[in-house]
Amino acid sequence: MKQPDWARDLVLSGIVAAAYVITGRLSLELFATVNPSASAVWPPTGIALAALILGGMRLAPAVFLGAFIVNLTNPAAPVDLAGALLIAGGNTLEAVVGAVLVLRFAGGSQAFATARNVFLFALLAADAALVSAVVGVAALLGTTDLAFQQAPGVLATWWLGDAVGALLVAPPIILWLRDRDLTQVRRRLPEAALLGGCILLLGVVMGFVAGIGTPLAMQGTQLRFLALPLILWAAFRFTARETASATLLLASLSITVYATQRVEGADASWTLLYLQAFLGVSALTGLAVASVVAERRSAVERLRQARDELELRVAVRTAALETALDDLARSNKDLQEFAYVASHDLQEPLRAVAGYTQLLQRRHGGALNDDARKLIQHAVDGAVRMQSLINDLLSFSRVGTHGQPLKPIPLQQPLEVALQNLEQPLKESGAKVTHGPLPKVLADEGQMVQLLQNLVANAIKFRVPDRQPEVHIGAEPGANGTATFFVKDNGIGIEPRHHERVFVIFQRLHNAAQYPGSGIGLSVAKRIVERHGGRIWIDSRPGEGSTFRFTLRTAS
Repeated sequence: MKQPDWARDLVLSGIVAAAYVITGRLSLELFATVNPSASAVWPPTGIALAALILGGMRLAPAVFLGAFIVNLTNPAAPVDLAGALLIAGGNTLEAVVGAVLVLRFAGGSQAFATARNVFLFALLAADAALVSAVVGVAALLGTTDLAFQQAPGVLATWWLGDAVGALLVAPPIILWLRDRDLTQVRRRLPEAALLGGCILLLGVVMGFVAGIGTPLAMQGTQLRFLALPLILWAAFRFTARETASATLLLASLSITVYATQRVEGADASWTLLYLQAFLGVSALTGLAVASVVAERRSAVERLRQARDELELRVAVRTAALETALDDLARSNKDLQEFAYVASHDLQEPLRAVAGYTQLLQRRHGGALNDDARKLIQHAVDGAVRMQSLINDLLSFSRVGTHGQPLKPIPLQQPLEVALQNLEQPLKESGAKVTHGPLPKVLADEGQMVQLLQNLVANAIKFRVPDRQPEVHIGAEPGANGTATFFVKDNGIGIEPRHHERVFVIFQRLHNAAQYPGSGIGLSVAKRIVERHGGRIWIDSRPGEGSTFRFTLRTAS
C-alpha cells in the first residue's frame, strides 16, 4: 500500500529535525570555544541545506524545530524563549536562502557536476551563512550577557562555522541520495579500502602527536595538511561523491584532534581560524578537482561514443557505397555487353538490306523511273548511315570493355600513328599540325591513338572556309603527378552554352550535309579520358577557334 504524502513528509521532517538536534548538540559541546552558542563547525547547516535542496521548502518547519530545540536546551549558554526563537528563525532563513540561491544559480542537486557550479555553491552557501550569523549574534546581544566588543569574534566564528558546515556536510548528503550506484566503488574496492585506511592512519598520527603536549601538540594541527594528497587521490580516482565523503572523514578527524587539544588563550582563536580555513579549502579543493575530473571523463566518453558512432556510420556508408559501386559496375558491364552484342547482331541485317537494295539498283535500275531510283538511293544511304552509327556505337562500347592495361608511353608515339591515319584528310584540307614536347604518360596506347585522332579530326572538320587549318598539340605541367594536354585549332569555334553538349553521344550542333559525321567522336574522347582517371573540357568562342584540354597521369 502506498504511503500518503503527508505521512512521508512527517517522517522526513522527523529525520531532519532529529539529525539537526543531534549534530547541533555535539557541535556546541565540542567546538563552541569562542562562545557557547557559536560552534567552529556547524554540521546542521549542511543538513538543513541538503534537506531543502532535495526535499523542498516543506521541510523548512523541521529545520526550525531542530534549531529551536538545540538553542533552547543548550546547557552551556541557556537562552530564553525569545532568543531561541530568533536564532532558530535565523538558522531556518539561512537554509531557505541558501537552497533558493543554489537551486536558482548553481544547479541545485547538480551543483557538483561542474567546477563553476562548485564555486557558485561555496559562494552562495557562505552568503546564506551570513544571514544566520547576523541574526544569531543580534539575538545573543539582546537576550544574553554577550558584550558588544565580543560580537565581531562571535560573528566571524558563527559565519565561518556555518559556511564550513555547508561545504562539508551538504555535498555528501546530496550526492549519496542523488546517486546510490556503488558499481565504481565495488570495482575499486581494494583501492577504496586503502584510501580509507590512509585517512584513518593520518588521524591516528595527528591524534598521537597532539597528545604529546605543547609545543608538539601544535604539530598535530599542522599535520592535517597531509590530508590534501588523500583528497586529490579520491578526486582523481573516484567521483565527487566519494571525494566529499573522504573530505568529511578527514574533517571529522581534524575536528577531533582540535577538540582534544583544548588550546586556550590567544592561541585558541588562531588555531580555530586555521582549522576553519583548512576545512573550507579542503572541501572546496576536493569538490572542484573532482568536478573537473568528472567533466574530463564525460568529455572523453562523449568523444569515444562519437568516434564509435562515426566509425559505425562510415562502415555502413562504405558498405552501401561498395554495394552501389558493385551494382553500378555490373550494370555498366551488362550495358556495354548489350551494346556490343546488339551492335554486332545488327550488322548482318543492315548488310543484307544495303546489299539487296544495291543489287536491285544495279539489276533493275534501268527499268525504274527517276523517283524509284531516288527512293532506292535513299534506302541505301540510310542503311550506310545506320551501319556507320552502329560501328561508332561499337567503338564507344569498346572503350570500357576492350581497353588494355595502362603502361608508360611517350605520348608523341600515338600522336604520330594518329597523324598517319589522318594523312588523307590532312592533305585534302591543307592543315598544318604542330606539337610541342609531350611527356610520358600512363595510358592505353591504342586508346591514345583514338583520342588524339578524334580531336585532330574534329579540328580539321570544323574549319573556317578559305582559311588554312592550324592545329597545335601541347602539354602543361599539372598537380599531383598529372599533366594537362591541349589540342588547339583556328576553326569555327563553339558557343559557351554548348561546351557540355558536344561531349554527349550522338549530339550534333550542325546538320550532316554541312559537316558529316555521327556526333560520337568527342563522346569517345571523353570516355577514353575518364577511363584513364582524367577529365576533358573545352575553351572556345565562335570564330576564335577551340582548345580541347584533358588531363592524364604522367609516367614519372
